[in-house]
Parts: sequence; structure tokens; C-alpha cells
Amino acid sequence: LSVFDGSSRALEIVRIVSRHEWSLLSQPLNRGDASATRRPLPSVLCNILTELGPVYVKLGQLLSTRPDLLGEDYIEALSQLQADVPAVPWEQLRPQLEQELGCSVDDAFSTFLDTPIAAGSVGQVYRATLPELGAVAVKVLRPGIAAQVEEDGRLLRKIAALAAATSLGSLYDFVGLADQVLEALVRELDFRIEASNTLRLQRSLEASNFVPDGQIRLPQVIQPLSSRSVLVLEWIEGASILSPEAREALVAGPGLVATTTALLGAFVEQYFVEGFFHADPHPGNLKVLADGKVILLDAGMVGQFDPRTRSNLLDLVLALINQDGARATDVLEQIAPPARGVKVDRQHLQRQLDQLIAKSF
Repeated sequence: LSVFDGSSRALEIVRIVSRHEWSLLSQPLNRGDASATRRPLPSVLCNILTELGPVYVKLGQLLSTRPDLLGEDYIEALSQLQADVPAVPWEQLRPQLEQELGCSVDDAFSTFLDTPIAAGSVGQVYRATLPELGAVAVKVLRPGIAAQVEEDGRLLRKIAALAAATSLGSLYDFVGLADQVLEALVRELDFRIEASNTLRLQRSLEASNFVPDGQIRLPQVIQPLSSRSVLVLEWIEGASILSPEAREALVAGPGLVATTTALLGAFVEQYFVEGFFHADPHPGNLKVLADGKVILLDAGMVGQFDPRTRSNLLDLVLALINQDGARATDVLEQIAPPARGVKVDRQHLQRQLDQLIAKSF
């Protein structure tokens, strides 16, 4: 443990992990063989990551998108992972909020409910009202979270370096994975980025050839009250897009086919035309209003494709549609070239793609 320089946080991490599953630490600490480490059960892994805090919750969420690293049972468990943390008391959070607002809460809002409606590892959300605009959601960064992420980030990079020295580390880029986690978290700690993403995606929807005026949109950003650690958005009263209530609203309004066409067209434009897209469009982030309009929530996670990647992805989609496994194999190698020294079995890859095409088309 000397690699952690006696850090109290590092010792806390070791205590939490070892209490749940000591074997998870044994290989990186001893540089043992990969086969000597037994993976914890998916539920145990989720409990460990949740208890460790936001950096490790984000790690689990990223791992949920990597079926090349983990089996289906882990992917399913980690995809449901949410930071389950107690709320910071209002008395501790109010001074930070008022400092960011530049005035008292009572002066900024007509009403403000000081019990949070949601408490995550990075921020807490409150309901308030504004004159003329009505109900709004006020997202406030948790006090001290930036310092915690910075310390945990240093430790995660050290853990990744330890893991990279094992036989398992020769197969996977643990250091690169740690960097992805921390880059995503740093962006989440600046709410100005989410506000900018929201506005940019809204402009994209307004210019879309597939989306009727106002049929799909994002919440309005209240820019005068938003800052690095406070984000004020229009309050959305809607049902999850897969719920019976949403289906009823869509059938009575624009219709299921029209809405599906609009959503598909909007995301195709984001991926292949704009190269800037909402990266977390799960059902919980798609709300349907009573009139059938769809609201896309949480623009904190976005992705970007450069022109070359957009062109390659479009070629891949066309190759799959044309059931051309050989062409799809070529394009995949251009999108994700193998690491130096790694030889791809092209025949095996093409067989897998042919099987995928046979099942899907």
C-alpha cells in the first residue's frame, strides 16, 4: 500500500473493498496471475462502487457500456447503477448556492422548497418557482465534491497503473479507462458545460428536417441564474417514454409512428450530420408531456464524432444494411484499429458480423 503514500482515503478504499471482496485487491497488489482473481458477484460489485463514491460509480457506469470486458450479468447490473447517497443538509448547501446566485434564495426565487427532490453523488436537485416562468429545477453542486473527485482521481490512476502491471493488464487499457472516467466526471462538475450542451442540442432539434416544430425539445435553461455550480432549468412534468401514460399521450397526440420517426431522424442527424449527440438517451431521460411532446433530459453526457469518424460510421451502417460482412469488417478496422502488436482474426470477425447480419436483417 506504500504506492498510495499513506493516504487516509486510500486506506478507506482498501477497507471498503476488502470488507466486500478481498480477492478483488489481491491480484493488483501482488501482481498475481489473472486467473487467481475471482470476480465479485455483480450485486457485490455494484455495492462496492456505490459505497466508494462518485468516481467509482462513474467507473461502473462506463463499464456497463463495455461488453468486451464484462459478461451480460455484469453489464445489466452496472447499467442500473446510480449513486445512492444521503442529501447534504440544506444549512450546509445554502451558503454555496447564495454565493453563486449573488443574492439570497428568497430574492432569486418566488418559492424554494429546501428539501431536495433528488440527491446524487455530484449534485442535488430542488424545486422552485420564478415569476412569469413558473416551476424550475435547481441543480446545485455538492460542497466539497471537486476536491473529493481530485483525490479519488489520483488514487484511481494509481490503481489503474497497478492493474496494468498484471497479466490482465496486458489485455486491457486500464489507464485509458481511468482517464475516460475522470474526464467525464470533470465535465459533470461544471454545470456550464451541461447548459451549453442543452442549448446546442436544442438548436439542432429546431433545425432538424425530421422533427416537427416543438415535437422534441430540451428543457429551457434559465441562463441568468446558472453558473459553474448551479444549473436552473424549466421544470418538466412528464411520464417516462415507455410508461402507459406516455403511450396514451402519444396516441392521442402526434401518434406513435410519427414520434418514433422524429426521434430516429433526430438522433441520426446528431450522429451522422452534426457529429454532436446526446450520449445518454435512456427511457428515464425521455419524458412525454400530456400533449404528446417529448422532452430530452440530462445533456450532461454528450459525444462528438469528427468528420472522418462520421463518414466511417455511415459506411458501416450501409455495409450492414447491404448485408456486406466483408465491407463491414474493413470499416470496423478503420474505426477501431487494433493495438500495436495485436493481430485481428479477420475471418473470425467477418463470421461474427455475418451472423449478426443474419439475425438482424
